[in-house]
Amino acid sequence: MHLDRRTFLGTAAAAGAAIPLLGTATAHAAPPTAPTPTAAAGGVAAAGISWPGPQALPRFAAPTSLVTADLSGRTPSEQLTLISLQGIVNRTTPRVYLLADVGEGKTTWLPETGVPYGDPLPLRELVERFRGEITGAIIPDPELPQTISVATTLAGLEDAVIASATTAANLGLPVVEDLRGRFADELEASTWQIDNLWPRTERRMVCSMNTSLTAYLRDYSIANRALMVWLDYHDPAQRSLVARLADELPTHAPYIGWLRGDTAGAPYESPMVELLSRRSVHVLAADTAQNLTVWGGVRPPVDNSPPRPPTPALENKIYVTLVYSDGDNLQYAQHKMRQLWDDPARGEIPINWPVPPEILDAAPALYSWYQSTANPNDYLLSGPSGLGYVFPSAYPTATFDGFVQRTARYCAALGIDSTAIINRLDSVYEPLTEASVRSFADGMDPVGLFQNWSGWTTEQPIVAGVPIGRSRMALTQGELSAGLDVAAAEFDAAGGQRPVFATIFLAAWDMTPTLAAPVIAGLDDRFMAVRGDHFFRLVRQAAA
Repeated sequence: MHLDRRTFLGTAAAAGAAIPLLGTATAHAAPPTAPTPTAAAGGVAAAGISWPGPQALPRFAAPTSLVTADLSGRTPSEQLTLISLQGIVNRTTPRVYLLADVGEGKTTWLPETGVPYGDPLPLRELVERFRGEITGAIIPDPELPQTISVATTLAGLEDAVIASATTAANLGLPVVEDLRGRFADELEASTWQIDNLWPRTERRMVCSMNTSLTAYLRDYSIANRALMVWLDYHDPAQRSLVARLADELPTHAPYIGWLRGDTAGAPYESPMVELLSRRSVHVLAADTAQNLTVWGGVRPPVDNSPPRPPTPALENKIYVTLVYSDGDNLQYAQHKMRQLWDDPARGEIPINWPVPPEILDAAPALYSWYQSTANPNDYLLSGPSGLGYVFPSAYPTATFDGFVQRTARYCAALGIDSTAIINRLDSVYEPLTEASVRSFADGMDPVGLFQNWSGWTTEQPIVAGVPIGRSRMALTQGELSAGLDVAAAEFDAAGGQRPVFATIFLAAWDMTPTLAAPVIAGLDDRFMAVRGDHFFRLVRQAAA
């Protein structure tokens, strides 16, 4: 079953709605700052960003105090000015944290930075405070939204904020580049910037973000002087630009943000992930991630050997394990996963929580918080398909072992011993090949692999010595019950004389712990819900 995993986008795009300011006029005390590890030799780039070769994403300097500004109620143009200022300022040392109306609350994560912060400042005061660090303004063309992407790239290269002509004049900023009337259409704008700006950018990543989203990932792109695009898969000329960029990126490089396919009803996620996978490039969904230029510098301890409860004894039961979707997704880990984690029913039943391994570079404090607040029913694993969203069957054989080895290094540092996988070709789910599973077996030695699948199944194949838990996604309580009914029918058909194993994915945007817990609690004694690591160990025992 294909599911658009970007449902959250529509909600997030409404971040400009006005909400009363939170907090008081006093500075907020913060917990002690965690020590910052020394960067690897040769890994400290200019301007406080560290990105040595083996590292998946850049890391930022450690913040010591933060100035905040509130994006709520700001016009899109003002939001662009604020977030571009944030990217320029935080490149050297993270000092600006922006607040936006997101599901978990605009200040929910802020204390986890571990540094003091103040109440929100007005736009003019913030610009005046950091005026010496910006050269002026880049003015996009309001008649051509694609110029917002061009302006984002230019802002990073020229240390200039993005602003409307009116805002630039009101703030007294000289115009560095005026894009109004410069391009006839979005293809011309995109082609121009790839021809002229891409060679000047940080060519180890490409950022991709809807031009209607003004309050999120752009600070990260600007701070890293990365190329920002919004290229449409269904336009052949724009698709060729995606392929060109992927061909010119290093092996295992990230395409950060999200993907575009504007044709109604036509698939774009799978074809575009496949296009990038075939070029050894992975997708890192992060388009509505916030303040990564701050979180990339906050480095609390991460436990690489978390406590694990003992595996229950194998019996003739129906073993069920529940896996959330979307764990390849940085903005999910920051926003929706926090809401699901705060659900009052979380912990009542075992649930497996995929997270993107690149969180170790991008926002380790978020992962550390999940680790420290987990209970024995919470099992953290890697999101699909390891260190980035790829389709293993499309990834070149010559480079796939390297992808798995990078995944393994990050998972070991995070204390993770399993990953979920999505594998499609031509938008159809495909079994993992023995060669790709063997790569995981040899490079990562996982306890097992979860595979998002097209239907309910109790078949848990063991490939190259690794158990594979397959399942489609449940979007409702009824669908969860339907998946459990398939397992019960299999168990009863065998007269209850052998164990049956059922993996069920829960759609993160639809199924909360409060919805899942009563379905599991209502099962009879034929069933036992277990953590993912226990599930795979029991599968191995049953097959022995």
